[in-house]
Amino acid sequence: MEKLIGLEGGHNETWFKVLDTKETTVKNYPSIKDGKVQSVLDVDMDDFLRHKKEVVVSGHFAMVAGNAVCAAEGIKDALGTEYSAVAVNPNCVEIYSVADYDEQVKRACESR
Repeated sequence: MEKLIGLEGGHNETWFKVLDTKETTVKNYPSIKDGKVQSVLDVDMDDFLRHKKEVVVSGHFAMVAGNAVCAAEGIKDALGTEYSAVAVNPNCVEIYSVADYDEQVKRACESR
Protein backbone atom coordinates (compact mmCIF):
# COMPACT_ATOMS: atom_id res chain seq x y z
CA MET A 1 0.00 0.00 0.00
CA GLU A 2 3.02 2.26 0.28
CA LYS A 3 2.82 2.73 -3.49
CA LEU A 4 -0.31 4.81 -2.90
CA ILE A 5 1.58 7.48 -0.96
CA GLY A 6 1.80 10.54 -3.17
CA LEU A 7 -1.11 9.48 -5.39
CA GLU A 8 -2.77 12.69 -6.47
CA GLY A 9 -5.69 13.50 -8.69
CA GLY A 10 -8.62 15.74 -9.45
CA HIS A 11 -8.63 19.50 -9.41
CA ASN A 12 -10.43 22.21 -7.47
CA GLU A 13 -13.22 20.52 -5.43
CA THR A 14 -12.18 17.01 -6.50
CA TRP A 15 -8.45 17.35 -5.71
CA PHE A 16 -6.88 14.80 -3.37
CA LYS A 17 -3.48 13.51 -2.35
CA VAL A 18 -2.65 10.35 -0.38
CA LEU A 19 -0.32 11.36 2.45
CA ASP A 20 0.25 8.08 4.29
CA THR A 21 -1.05 4.52 4.73
CA LYS A 22 -1.27 2.37 7.87
CA GLU A 23 -2.30 -1.22 8.48
CA THR A 24 -5.54 -1.60 10.38
CA THR A 25 -8.54 -3.81 10.98
CA VAL A 26 -11.59 -2.93 8.89
CA LYS A 27 -15.05 -3.70 10.23
CA ASN A 28 -18.19 -3.97 8.12
CA TYR A 29 -21.70 -4.88 9.20
CA PRO A 30 -23.68 -6.84 6.61
CA SER A 31 -27.18 -8.03 7.47
CA ILE A 32 -27.23 -11.84 7.38
CA LYS A 33 -30.43 -13.83 7.84
CA ASP A 34 -30.88 -17.56 7.25
CA GLY A 35 -27.37 -17.80 5.81
CA LYS A 36 -27.91 -15.08 3.20
CA VAL A 37 -26.86 -11.45 2.98
CA GLN A 38 -29.89 -9.16 2.97
CA SER A 39 -30.08 -5.93 1.02
CA VAL A 40 -31.66 -2.94 2.70
CA LEU A 41 -33.69 -2.60 -0.50
CA ASP A 42 -35.29 -6.04 -0.04
CA VAL A 43 -36.35 -5.97 3.62
CA ASP A 44 -37.70 -3.42 6.07
CA MET A 45 -35.13 -1.45 8.04
CA ASP A 46 -35.94 -3.09 11.40
CA ASP A 47 -35.31 -6.56 9.95
CA PHE A 48 -32.13 -5.37 8.25
CA LEU A 49 -30.73 -3.85 11.46
CA ARG A 50 -31.78 -6.81 13.64
CA HIS A 51 -29.60 -9.21 11.61
CA LYS A 52 -26.43 -7.15 11.24
CA LYS A 53 -23.23 -9.09 11.90
CA GLU A 54 -19.72 -7.77 12.39
CA VAL A 55 -17.26 -8.85 9.70
CA VAL A 56 -13.60 -8.07 10.34
CA VAL A 57 -10.83 -8.07 7.72
CA SER A 58 -7.30 -6.78 7.71
CA GLY A 59 -6.82 -3.69 5.62
CA HIS A 60 -5.31 -0.24 5.49
CA PHE A 61 -6.20 3.35 6.21
CA ALA A 62 -5.05 5.96 3.73
CA MET A 63 -4.72 9.43 5.21
CA VAL A 64 -5.64 11.96 2.54
CA ALA A 65 -5.69 15.68 1.93
CA GLY A 66 -8.49 17.19 -0.11
CA ASN A 67 -11.59 15.29 -1.16
CA ALA A 68 -11.67 11.85 0.53
CA VAL A 69 -14.53 10.56 -1.65
CA CYS A 70 -12.56 11.32 -4.81
CA ALA A 71 -9.47 9.84 -3.15
CA ALA A 72 -11.37 6.57 -2.58
CA GLU A 73 -12.27 6.46 -6.27
CA GLY A 74 -8.67 7.23 -7.26
CA ILE A 75 -7.38 4.49 -4.94
CA LYS A 76 -9.85 1.98 -6.42
CA ASP A 77 -8.68 2.93 -9.90
CA ALA A 78 -5.03 2.51 -8.86
CA LEU A 79 -5.53 -0.85 -7.12
CA GLY A 80 -8.10 -2.43 -9.41
CA THR A 81 -11.18 -4.49 -8.67
CA GLU A 82 -9.40 -6.71 -6.13
CA TYR A 83 -9.75 -3.96 -3.51
CA SER A 84 -12.50 -1.83 -2.06
CA ALA A 85 -11.87 1.73 -0.90
CA VAL A 86 -14.38 3.77 1.09
CA ALA A 87 -14.07 7.30 2.49
CA VAL A 88 -14.88 6.99 6.20
CA ASN A 89 -14.22 10.60 7.22
CA PRO A 90 -12.87 13.77 5.58
CA ASN A 91 -9.25 12.65 5.97
CA CYS A 92 -9.34 8.87 5.74
CA VAL A 93 -10.08 6.08 3.28
CA GLU A 94 -10.46 2.42 4.35
CA ILE A 95 -8.96 -0.11 1.93
CA TYR A 96 -9.48 -3.86 2.06
CA SER A 97 -9.32 -6.93 -0.17
CA VAL A 98 -12.67 -7.84 -1.70
CA ALA A 99 -11.70 -11.55 -1.60
CA ASP A 100 -10.91 -11.37 2.14
CA TYR A 101 -14.20 -9.62 2.82
CA ASP A 102 -16.18 -12.12 0.75
CA GLU A 103 -14.52 -15.00 2.63
CA GLN A 104 -15.44 -13.53 6.01
CA VAL A 105 -19.04 -12.91 4.89
CA LYS A 106 -19.22 -16.51 3.68
CA ARG A 107 -18.02 -17.71 7.09
CA ALA A 108 -20.58 -15.51 8.83
CA CYS A 109 -23.34 -16.93 6.62
CA GLU A 110 -22.28 -20.50 7.40
CA SER A 111 -22.04 -19.95 11.15
CA ARG A 112 -25.56 -18.58 11.63
